[in-house]
Amino acid sequence: MSKYADASPERLLISACLIGSCCKYNGAANTLPKETLSELKQHYRLVPVCPEVAGGLSVPRVPAERKGERIITAAGSNVTEAYSKGAKTALRLAKKFGCCAALLKHRSPSCGNSMIYDGSFSSTVIKGRGVAAEILMKEGIPVYNENELHEILPEEKEITLDEILAVCDHTLLRVDCTSEEIKALCDQGIKFHCASVCIPPCHVAGAKRYVGDKLKICTVIGFPNGYMTSAAKAFEAADAVKNGADEVDMVINLSMVKDGCWQDVANDIKAVREASKGALLKVIIECCLLTEEEKIRLCEIVSESGAEFIKTSTGFSKGGATFADVKLMREHCAPQVQVKAAGGISSLDDAREFMRLGATRLGTSRIVKIAINQETEKTEY
Repeated sequence: MSKYADASPERLLISACLIGSCCKYNGAANTLPKETLSELKQHYRLVPVCPEVAGGLSVPRVPAERKGERIITAAGSNVTEAYSKGAKTALRLAKKFGCCAALLKHRSPSCGNSMIYDGSFSSTVIKGRGVAAEILMKEGIPVYNENELHEILPEEKEITLDEILAVCDHTLLRVDCTSEEIKALCDQGIKFHCASVCIPPCHVAGAKRYVGDKLKICTVIGFPNGYMTSAAKAFEAADAVKNGADEVDMVINLSMVKDGCWQDVANDIKAVREASKGALLKVIIECCLLTEEEKIRLCEIVSESGAEFIKTSTGFSKGGATFADVKLMREHCAPQVQVKAAGGISSLDDAREFMRLGATRLGTSRIVKIAINQETEKTEY
């Protein structure tokens, strides 16, 4: 458990944009979910600050990034002095109110605690700290970002098997699976209250007729390679929704990724998003085939695509979900984008760790098998 977990009388310095203040460079806010803010307020007295506004900068203002020791705007102006002034004000507030820690905006040139934009205004992220985060940490005040809330909120109780099952997409994507196997999968999904069953497109209509409204039907698009045209994927997605799919998991075009055709990647996703209106969309990026930089860029693209989820893997390539990838995806995706871990999840401990790191869906068939085995053992006993 974090040493700050039971610090209800203690103060927490927090970026004002995270609690709803429209002080972002473009006049918007980065408001945390209502439930998260409520939980923070249960444990801390919040001390809001926007170092950039405190340094005398206006709202809205020209975007700026850190380059070495300087803060420069997209127009080429040097605004280091204003950022330094704001950082010192944040430190004074933290000391005045005895803040035990700070929760600041990820990647900001003021507030980023581990990653910042590199000063090229190309959405490239590098390891580094914003000036306010840096001065706070030098003074011994721990700084966290909005993706590290588990570090400053109380440790949760162990996640139960029922809670794990509730986020499972119970999966059968074997190329020769039969309709009887799909029915059995659906029966298991209903019995163990899974989030959905994930099945091949050819079985969607039959499965939907079989389960009705008792269970969500998920299917895959452009699976498993993702290299068909966007028009083909869009048709496939529309057909799946027409046949009753509640959720679709699409595979990105990795050829476009490797060619650096980022706008084409975004358009590919958006084509499926448009064709699958009314269904929940998960975007599979196949992490095992990507560099870290490519993963980060894809997190940003998926965050802007309108998709509800980003997903680690198809389970049909050379690797599945890893803890490191789920952590990276949670850190680099927008708060509204959820993470699905899939491929190789074989134990309850694995499932719990993926969920602790931020995964809110798990693509697996093994968790249900564990539940069936436990049920059998109880019956035999």
